[in-house]
Amino acid sequence: MLPSAQTDESVRTKNRLRTAVEEVIQVPLYGLVHPEPHDKPDVVEAEPGRPCLLISAGNSSVRVVVPPRAGGLQIATTYARRLAEAATTFADRCQQLQDDDQAAQQRAPHNEKDN
Repeated sequence: MLPSAQTDESVRTKNRLRTAVEEVIQVPLYGLVHPEPHDKPDVVEAEPGRPCLLISAGNSSVRVVVPPRAGGLQIATTYARRLAEAATTFADRCQQLQDDDQAAQQRAPHNEKDN
């Protein structure tokens, strides 16, 4: 077997194994995330054509990957856009609550100890 043929077969085997593992390990997930100032989501692509949205907080992370099936790219695209919309709604609501809290603090009478 030529070296390039071995490499191609190795890559195909690796991809088949990854797909099998991803299909077996899919389990329901529920988590509560309390983000810290240094936490941030990121997009990585360890292999060309296999983007991954990495959502990390503390010692935990969730990876959103393209489903390994026909139409997987469209499914991932739609999901990511919906996730972005929900994240924007969440950020807008948090900002509104922060603004309301700051306004209430400015309107509140100062404690006599502060004077």
